[in-house]
Amino acid sequence: MKQTSKQKETKVAAKPKTAKPTVASLTKEAAGYLEQWQRAKAELANYTKQVNTERAQVHARLTQSLLTPLLPLADNFQAMIEHAPAELADNSWVTGVTHIGKQLESILVELGAVRMDPSEEAFDPMRHEAVEEVAIEGIESGTIVEVLQPGYLVGEQVFRPAKVKVAK
Repeated sequence: MKQTSKQKETKVAAKPKTAKPTVASLTKEAAGYLEQWQRAKAELANYTKQVNTERAQVHARLTQSLLTPLLPLADNFQAMIEHAPAELADNSWVTGVTHIGKQLESILVELGAVRMDPSEEAFDPMRHEAVEEVAIEGIESGTIVEVLQPGYLVGEQVFRPAKVKVAK
């Protein structure tokens, strides 16, 4: 069966015509894509900040859990070194203990802990813990006269305050 020209026209007319996009519709579509991209970019930035904050908190907790048992050990090594008898200064055992104490101190520094030496500084309750007040002539009140236990800083924060004697 042969199609007539009217039938051909009907078939052609039945096909949906695709409308050409207008500048306004393309602009609106581009603005939508831009908004989605900006939202995704902001979400990624927020996620990155959150991950970095959580990572720093985990690092701080790990550092604290490592330092807490090491500080008394470092104090004991320091006390052993300071109280070693003078006649044993050249003894290889004392030299070995001194070396181990220095290694421990370097490990603390690698972990970010720095020993505070507040001798003859003004007492600061944010950095020092006053254990005793003593009256000493010629020394201004509030001055640290003796460090009983050194304190440690991790970064700019006090990890453990120094235990000190303060002049009255």
